[in-house]
Amino acid sequence: MDLPLTGIVLAAGPGTKFGGPKALASFGDENCATLCVRKLKGGGMDDIVIVTGAGAADVASSLSKSRLTSSNGVRVVENAGWRSGLCSSVAAGLAHVSPAAIGALFLPVHFPMVGEETVALLCQLFAQEPGAEGKVMVPLFEGRIGFPVIIGRSIFGELVSACSDEPLGEITRAVPARVTAVGIEDEGSVLGIDTRDDYMQAMRRLTDEEYQRDEPGAE
Repeated sequence: MDLPLTGIVLAAGPGTKFGGPKALASFGDENCATLCVRKLKGGGMDDIVIVTGAGAADVASSLSKSRLTSSNGVRVVENAGWRSGLCSSVAAGLAHVSPAAIGALFLPVHFPMVGEETVALLCQLFAQEPGAEGKVMVPLFEGRIGFPVIIGRSIFGELVSACSDEPLGEITRAVPARVTAVGIEDEGSVLGIDTRDDYMQAMRRLTDEEYQRDEPGAE
């Protein structure tokens, strides 16, 4: 699907509270990094940047083993300044957005539970949005803003300047009139993996989904 957007997976954090880089949290043969990239590809995105930092070599290796490489539209950008915080990773990702893109879709690596259908819906609606380059689009699940978040190109400079612990949230709150919230039924959009308990819940959820898909008569 030819979408005028670049997908950016933010995967540089050290996961201090988690006990290691969340990007490398394992889900069978996958990890958070590969799952997030697959979700964007499954949602129709052909141009994807994954920003790495802590554990960069291991993340890059897992992507390569999963055949998620530049030949498949996946570019790995190592953020040497990842220790300075999320803002540096946002800036690193934006520096590699396609010149043809009208915006960038951001997915933090600890949100691997988001559905491909959510990615596809947001991308399609954003591409149809009048004046999209000056807009922000977010998914809304039961009144909660989730991920991924799409930022229009003309807001990139403002986003880089919004150096806080939550630059994406700050941009979303700054000018409510330019934000379009899309109601969805995808709980995965708000299920971030921040702790080991979150991780275990995500593992159980994925196992249940796989079981349901394998049941006789399941489509």
